[in-house]
Amino acid sequence: MKKNALLIGLMSLLLPALTGCDFVRKLAGRPTSQDIAAKKALIELEEQNHRRKLDSVRLVQQQAADSLAVADSLQKAHNIRSSKQLGGLSAARLSSRYYVILGSFSIRSNAEKLAARLQNASREAVLIAYRNGFTVVGACPTNSLRAAADSLKALRALPFCPADAWILCNE
Repeated sequence: MKKNALLIGLMSLLLPALTGCDFVRKLAGRPTSQDIAAKKALIELEEQNHRRKLDSVRLVQQQAADSLAVADSLQKAHNIRSSKQLGGLSAARLSSRYYVILGSFSIRSNAEKLAARLQNASREAVLIAYRNGFTVVGACPTNSLRAAADSLKALRALPFCPADAWILCNE
């Protein structure tokens, strides 16, 4: 009787271990619940990384679309011109792609006066020489078309800014 009681007690302890899913899966060579949970966590991490990459691509695409929309609207309003359209620069390359142009002068000293007024208004001024002998006064050099458009809008609020100020695209 003692032997049967001991056998029944031992079986009652071992039976749940033998009938558990993980035990049966391990015997069959299948993944256990820990393996499945680890794989699930790995898949979720990969999905998050993939979503982050997609979001980053969408952001770049949106920025490109915004830039194209700004360029189109400025082109339609005749507020942007390329350096090639204007006969080309006589000096070496400019450091930035976009400049807000406030004036074009055949007499360089007049251009220097406008540049000084810009600098007094805490704006960066650049004198740009063209092959045709004219000197233009550029302001707010930038490599972003949106920043150039914003600068044009801000400069137009200055009292000495001409109404026909435009953006030069250095190509």
